[in-house]
Amino acid sequence: MKEEENRRRIDEGLTVGLTKEDEDEFNSKKDMYEDMRAKVRARASQEGFQKSVATKKAIEEATQRAMAGQSSATPDTMLDLSGFGDKLDDGTDELTPEERAEIDKIANMPIWDQIKEELANTRFPTPLAVFQTACVMALIFAVSATIILKGDVVIRDLYMNWGF
Repeated sequence: MKEEENRRRIDEGLTVGLTKEDEDEFNSKKDMYEDMRAKVRARASQEGFQKSVATKKAIEEATQRAMAGQSSATPDTMLDLSGFGDKLDDGTDELTPEERAEIDKIANMPIWDQIKEELANTRFPTPLAVFQTACVMALIFAVSATIILKGDVVIRDLYMNWGF
């Protein structure tokens, strides 16, 4: 009985599991939907699009598999990508050693020269910036400690005043 109802709903274009209100709303707008479908079909025929039989068949098969509780991807329906990587991996993406040396000059230097170059290009903070950061951290520490300690005193006094 339920399977028959589901088939009827699918044939009418309804989603299985809709509430009665949703179905009524769909039915009330059915003419509008049919007009839109007609416009889409007319435009598709003007543009020369044809209805795909393969897509409709694939949808029907997927619906049948879903209704039967089978896996949606079976070996006969999966896309074969086996030759895809061969077309992309043709070696043209690799850089020659000369191109690498031109792009990254530091990587080809001896290790001590690399360290010197990196240290020369590193921007270290000034003593004033270090001092300012330390002052801000000390201020945050002082304010946080004060709030925590004062809150502890208030909570302890309330607790003791209640007689615990």
